[in-house]
Amino acid sequence: NYTYPKTRIIFQNVIVVVDKFHIVNVLNRVFIKTRVRIMKKSVPFSRKFKDLTTNWKLLLVPHEQLDFERFRKGVIFLTESLPDILDQLLNVDPVFKQTYEVLNKLQA
Repeated sequence: NYTYPKTRIIFQNVIVVVDKFHIVNVLNRVFIKTRVRIMKKSVPFSRKFKDLTTNWKLLLVPHEQLDFERFRKGVIFLTESLPDILDQLLNVDPVFKQTYEVLNKLQA
């Protein structure tokens, strides 16, 4: 909930407009904060920690823009396909998965 009290004092008739770009921007920040919160709770250098530090940018790409055929596998995921990697990353935490799903619905 964003309020602008100083703006209301200077401009009494101001209309705050919220558009799709700003909503997606706020959701991206929430998604990243959720990822960092999960990482801080996990043991450093554990599998969950490594997954969330190396492949988090993959989760910021809208699902329909992901290239499942020409995906370059990283060091951690040598034999897994892209859908398996996404499932593994999203099953780390239910709130993380829910944030990802909401973010992807709004990006579409």
